[in-house]
Amino acid sequence: MKRVKLNPQLSKIPVYSTVEGDVLSGQKFNGDYWWRNIRCPVQFYQAMKHLIHDGFKQIIEISTQSILAHYVKQIASQENLNKQETPVVVATLPRKRVPVKGQHRCFLQNTVCRLYTMGLPIDWSFVQKNPSARFVYPWLEKKFWYREIPLQTIIPPIGAEETTEKRAHPFLAQVKMTELYSGLHCWETEIDLYRFPTLKDHALIQGGAVMPGAAYLEMAFAMAMDKFVDVACIELTDVKLLNLLTLPETQVDSFMCAKWKECVEFKYFSRKI
Repeated sequence: MKRVKLNPQLSKIPVYSTVEGDVLSGQKFNGDYWWRNIRCPVQFYQAMKHLIHDGFKQIIEISTQSILAHYVKQIASQENLNKQETPVVVATLPRKRVPVKGQHRCFLQNTVCRLYTMGLPIDWSFVQKNPSARFVYPWLEKKFWYREIPLQTIIPPIGAEETTEKRAHPFLAQVKMTELYSGLHCWETEIDLYRFPTLKDHALIQGGAVMPGAAYLEMAFAMAMDKFVDVACIELTDVKLLNLLTLPETQVDSFMCAKWKECVEFKYFSRKI
């Protein structure tokens, strides 16, 4: 190492050395340092500990295989950090050997796109040479921006005033009569893939379309907002989805939603028509 002529200089970004276990000036990366880098134990734990406590929350592992990400997460868990202080480790390439095209795709999805969704600025001119080019998604084979069936136009009777009533959730079509003073409120509607074609997107690999879990939550919030008008904030807790509701192509499901006012409890019932 003494024969190698090095000219270390100040670095523009802080460098955490695994030889010293802390931040090291760029001028100290001389021949003696690289000799100790080969001979001395690796101070990876100390370097990562100082890096995390200095406020770095996004850590990118640049390597052919993601190996150190697991140890970084273990070090962060030992420091008893809260959720906001816990760093996010991003890998550049997959651990499995994949073709070059697969490596490029993995780099875009797991590194570039993930950093972008985390709010970090991305210089797209380095990602693709043509900044005006758009990403092409090969799995988008159909257009979902326009409705397959146009909306039905409601024509009021002659002389009738236009209604300003707020439209309810599309799955809460008809209010059912219940016993007086029972505190029970029910809604009933018919759900099929013809009236609600967007439900086709929620399909299993084998078995066809199913009722999405988000629909149950939307109906619960719609029922609560319909009855508790003066409440500013509504919170839904203790949600249990016990059964899966399938939606065959040639079958209509009669769906009933019930709400008990005393305990604000929601239940859903369905039957095949």
